[in-house]
Amino acid sequence: RLSSPKIAQQPLIALTADDEMKLTSWNQTDAVYPSDSTLQALFEQQSFIHTDNVAVVYGDIALTYGELNARSNQLARTIRKNYVNCYGKELSPDTMIALYMDRGVDTIVSMLAVLKAGGAYVPISPDYPVDRAIFMLEDTKASVIIADREVAELLRGLTNQPVVLTLPTETLDSDGSNLESINRSEDLAYVIYTS
Repeated sequence: RLSSPKIAQQPLIALTADDEMKLTSWNQTDAVYPSDSTLQALFEQQSFIHTDNVAVVYGDIALTYGELNARSNQLARTIRKNYVNCYGKELSPDTMIALYMDRGVDTIVSMLAVLKAGGAYVPISPDYPVDRAIFMLEDTKASVIIADREVAELLRGLTNQPVVLTLPTETLDSDGSNLESINRSEDLAYVIYTS
């Protein structure tokens, strides 16, 4: 007969009224924002206001709001141009674009770029089993894949998706100014698969 180990009971600590008020105020994260604005439009507003403030840091790499905005605009233009070259038509809202890359600054740039291009991003970790990644690519019918250089070659042999943009060395459009938006706040922004 198996017996379970005894678990020491920790005494419960009662919160003071002051502690409860602090916890309540810290958890008040509701914010009013214009529901008719897209995520990228809201980011562009912050980029204009806080151009030289640091927006993202990963390891020893940091980008200001202005730098992040410009780089994502360059990649967004590159996405749109590659899409037109491949499919002979303009990218439309809700077009799914896979981000097959490790976490980092390029991931944030890519997420924002996909939104600015008018698509919806689908993050796929290179740590996933290859069969799962292929399933996600096929299930979403991702028409463009943005990948780390290390996984781009693997993808070319495993999937029929014709457009694979590799980062960080992909030749980007030189124009870093904001693009004209083609999507609305009601359009898809991302698709995430859970385990």
